[in-house]
Amino acid sequence: MGHSAHARRAAAPRLHGFGLAWRNTAIPVLPPSGRADQGADANRFLANGENRQELRNLWPAFTFDLLGWKAPPAVHGAQHKRQRQILSGCLGLGALQRVVGRADSMTQKHVEVWWRNGERISVVKIVRNYSFHVAFSLLLGTEGEKTLSRMEGLFRAWARGLSGLPVNLPGTSFRKAMKARDQLRQHIDSVIRQRQQGAAGDSHDSEELLSQLILARDEHGCALSVEELRDVTLFIVFAAYETAATTLTFALKFIEDNPSCHHRLLQEHKAIASQKRAGERMSWADITSMRYTWAVLQETLRLRPPALGGVKETLKDIQYDGYTIPKGWKILFTMAATHQNDEYFRNSSDFDPSRFEIGKLQKERLSPFSFVAFGIGPHICKGIDFARMSMSLYIHHLILGKFRWTSLEPNEKISWCLPMLTLSKGYPILISACNTSLCL
Repeated sequence: MGHSAHARRAAAPRLHGFGLAWRNTAIPVLPPSGRADQGADANRFLANGENRQELRNLWPAFTFDLLGWKAPPAVHGAQHKRQRQILSGCLGLGALQRVVGRADSMTQKHVEVWWRNGERISVVKIVRNYSFHVAFSLLLGTEGEKTLSRMEGLFRAWARGLSGLPVNLPGTSFRKAMKARDQLRQHIDSVIRQRQQGAAGDSHDSEELLSQLILARDEHGCALSVEELRDVTLFIVFAAYETAATTLTFALKFIEDNPSCHHRLLQEHKAIASQKRAGERMSWADITSMRYTWAVLQETLRLRPPALGGVKETLKDIQYDGYTIPKGWKILFTMAATHQNDEYFRNSSDFDPSRFEIGKLQKERLSPFSFVAFGIGPHICKGIDFARMSMSLYIHHLILGKFRWTSLEPNEKISWCLPMLTLSKGYPILISACNTSLCL
């Protein structure tokens, strides 16, 4: 779709020419008649409409052939509520407190292997490698570099199918993605069976999240089916691989471009490290104490949301702002409508993590539904804390390693590689040791 700013400019004539309703056949997930809603009030309308079951989340149908028809985006109503209840517990703070030490160890090892003085690396490549390995290991307990590398190769082939044409013919990316999907499912199903056989014991102390998903029950005492477990697991890994990796990549780019941000991060992480004993692993309390780090990540999400937006479908005729939106119409929402709008964020084009610091948030409250990086309505991302943990740990070890990194493509463009935002050349960098006063 090109650069995000270009995409917004391209849409503007349609929006101005037709008001909020327009006809567009260029976007395949939209019908000839559709509607674009902009602003915090419109975001609130979408969230409330989905809660009232007047709207539903909509993805292109072929994506569920790859993701699975029991994945969180594919289910609605009572079935989605049930999944959401279970995921809230299994990806919540209690569960993450048990795995943060292991995640910390994996992150430290990754930084030691990849980040070395004088090395030239692709940030997009290594951050995706990190995000996949952490998610796959913590969810499934899969270990061993050989197995993880094989799974990552399958996952890359699978993910490419989401951005290509859904043509299931020999040699196409979609056919290769379907084959990769089958092999990933076989591995996940095998692990599920192993965990189910050992699920009679108490798993509350388990350091792998799949066992907790297997034993979790909804309010009626019902567990997730094997198909649900498989599709939910694959979707969580996808979210980590694409969205968390994309956010972390752009955060590192912003840190490179803003030395004062790097310096503040160093001070924060040195203070945290000074309170730890030799060899002591990070805790969830340490993650929550990384307040400026979280502000940097939220500001990155504001300026560079991994996804352009989303689409909702009307389940009946609904009224909004004097318009009747007919049943079956699709409503497009974009993050940029509020994220990069001075009405909601002062000097919205500037990178300014301080706008998300607690003191400033208390003084200058965000308008409700203006920051929607994690989605809108009941399908809002349930992996927020998981993503926060993995991204914060990465920045922690990278900053304490006293590295500086310099882009080898300073004019590299931002592009949409559907369904995600990316840097067109993979963000190649040169790593150097930081011996200046900024790193002391």
